[in-house]
Amino acid sequence: MHANLAWYRPQRGLDGYRQTTLTGEIAMLRKRRFIKDNVIKVTFVVEDSGAGTVFLAGDFNDWQATAMKRRDGNWRATVALEPGREYQFRYLIGEDRWMNDPQADGYVRNPFGEENSFVRT
Repeated sequence: MHANLAWYRPQRGLDGYRQTTLTGEIAMLRKRRFIKDNVIKVTFVVEDSGAGTVFLAGDFNDWQATAMKRRDGNWRATVALEPGREYQFRYLIGEDRWMNDPQADGYVRNPFGEENSFVRT
């Protein structure tokens, strides 16, 4: 189990099953394929639990934390990704707490002795 994230309790939502962390954040992914543009648009969502800011960092943005936008009680970011690849990512809650996505396609050990989430397109 990841040191910064405990994930157990699935909850049913409009987009399917979501899972919540023990600290209350709910994270989920939604993928949409756009054949004309040959991209997969992945929407990353973290339910707001009072955090002042939430950032998304991963392979797709050179690990530069990009602020997610707060809308309808959730933090969201949509990224257009190349199909047929795996992209590592994590959420940064506030200024110092990293969180993985319980709905990620998998997890891989990172150089810091922790795990990164990954999404497969």
